[in-house]
Amino acid sequence: MKALFQYPDLHPESLNALESAFTPKQFDANTTLLHQGSCWSKAYLIESGHIRMYFLSKDGKAFNKNFFGPGALILPLTPSMQHEPSLFSISCIGVGTLWQCDMQQFEAILPEDKLKSLKYQLLTRLLDGKLQREHDLLTLSAKQRYQKLLEQRPDLAEHIPLHHLASYLGMTPVTLSRLRADLKKSP
Repeated sequence: MKALFQYPDLHPESLNALESAFTPKQFDANTTLLHQGSCWSKAYLIESGHIRMYFLSKDGKAFNKNFFGPGALILPLTPSMQHEPSLFSISCIGVGTLWQCDMQQFEAILPEDKLKSLKYQLLTRLLDGKLQREHDLLTLSAKQRYQKLLEQRPDLAEHIPLHHLASYLGMTPVTLSRLRADLKKSP
């Protein structure tokens, strides 16, 4: 697990304690880790596979907000994310191995300054990604958004089902399918 945990600010003692607090678990495709409306009580470190975060409308339609792959640490970053009903769901896309830890135990292991620093790093990455995604959705064409995804996150194009990618990119699956076919034809 230490090889997955890429946060250099953490003291080796904290890493050892975290390693003993996290337990590996195999998950099947479509396993829901967090149901929309439930409180988020676990931290996850992805060893293999991908997960998605998504909103569900009242009529059951899913809107993908983000994807995470191997090496990603996923945890509730704000008090409201941990103590109030979640606005979104988290599910495994395919079979994978996740390391999981109860959030209360996670927070008890890390000194307060290290926990704040870690959450700050994660929030900064999240906000930077959200701002870039909003910019891309508002200013780039569907083709440009897909090409950018291929350049910056090729693992998603390889491992995420077409309908989930289309939702994330703000287009229909038919549009994304046509774009993929057109790009394969282009030299």
